[in-house]
Amino acid sequence: MADKCDPKGGGWCPSMERNLGEATPRTKGLAVLMLTDVKTGQQQLRGPYYKQKASDQGTMFNFCPWCGVDLTPMHAGINL
Repeated sequence: MADKCDPKGGGWCPSMERNLGEATPRTKGLAVLMLTDVKTGQQQLRGPYYKQKASDQGTMFNFCPWCGVDLTPMHAGINL
């Protein structure tokens, strides 16, 4: 675990790691967006997002609220 989030390598600061916890894309709370290429099966980490309700679309984080690192490099190529 790193002291600060690493948007290029996908590592999280201790507070982000703790808050990601058991969240999944189907539950409310903080989760991580992963995209999967259906042809190759390769997964890409795109960053953390927060959902107030399980049915919400979610809001992507552009910075870590705990360590302040800019997370926008993770969002490259996303068209939401």
